[in-house]
Amino acid sequence: MIVVMQDKATREEIVAVEEQLKKNGFVPHRIEGTLIADTGQFFQLDGHGSEAGSGSGAHYICAGAVNRGRINMGEKNLGYLGPRGTFSEEAALLYAAQHHRRLIEYPTIAAVLEQTCQGALDEGIVPLENSLEGGVGATLDLLAGLSGLYICRELLYPVHHCLLGPQGLTLGSVRSVYSHPQALGQCRLFLEQNLAGAACCPVESTAAAAALVSKVSGAAAIAPRRAAAIYNLHLLAENIEDNTENVTRFVIASRKDHEPTGRDKTSLVLAVPDGPGRLYHILGFFARAAVNLTRIESRPAKRSLGDWLFFIDCEGHRLDPAMERLWCDLSREVPFLKLLGSYPMAPSLHNQGPDREA
Repeated sequence: MIVVMQDKATREEIVAVEEQLKKNGFVPHRIEGTLIADTGQFFQLDGHGSEAGSGSGAHYICAGAVNRGRINMGEKNLGYLGPRGTFSEEAALLYAAQHHRRLIEYPTIAAVLEQTCQGALDEGIVPLENSLEGGVGATLDLLAGLSGLYICRELLYPVHHCLLGPQGLTLGSVRSVYSHPQALGQCRLFLEQNLAGAACCPVESTAAAAALVSKVSGAAAIAPRRAAAIYNLHLLAENIEDNTENVTRFVIASRKDHEPTGRDKTSLVLAVPDGPGRLYHILGFFARAAVNLTRIESRPAKRSLGDWLFFIDCEGHRLDPAMERLWCDLSREVPFLKLLGSYPMAPSLHNQGPDREA
């Protein structure tokens, strides 16, 4: 894979690299101003001969080599939820390219966060919530339960589904569609309008679907576009999701959170004592401190029926004087309070310009 960082390259350089990749049969796309294309191995760019280096101000990284640990991009390693060809891996590749991390794949969210907590990983990137499906329970439960683990950054990643199939398969000849249940549900209108006669077959991940369809006659997969290059598939249709605002919010966990930047967010989890109006009473502390809440979500505390935890995101850093007073006030009112970390707010995808995707 080649990653081109737009902040170190001119628009003309990125367009030139993009055209070279397309000419050689690769499928580049842009996310947050970063050009990504899976080549399976290092791809010789015209005028750029090093495997990881720079030329004419542009920055090229063979991320496939980074994945296999052959290039030391920095001292820190980053755990992510595999397998290859999923949105989790795409988000990890993007973050690794931006912050110079070495990627290590893990099979579960629990493995990523536990290894980070134990010090085997410097950081772990995991999905926290999706704009359509809501919070990711495994991530929330682990953040609440693991001691010494904090959120240090967040990343917003747009989810765009593609219909992929083996060479020679056409849209009209598709008889079955494989994907993760959420992906199938998020593309329901496209499937009803274009593939009403095709069977929908749920599997454990979009990557598993992409790996499977070459072995099943008439089968296509709903998966990220990157999966086409990994599994030697071709693009039947792209951007087939029903809602174009589908975004997954990833968080990067570490053993310490981020220092104040002036534009921060803080995450916390608390339990509310039982009684009428108690949640209203607790939220009043935020209002009186003029702290804006950006998210609140409840999860079962997994102790007894009716026992709930509330996950809250709010603007500001935990070390801000007003916030420090707020924590003192809350700690006297609730039976459980845990600060999950303060970190820079991710920029809105709508403010990242028209080139975040090709």
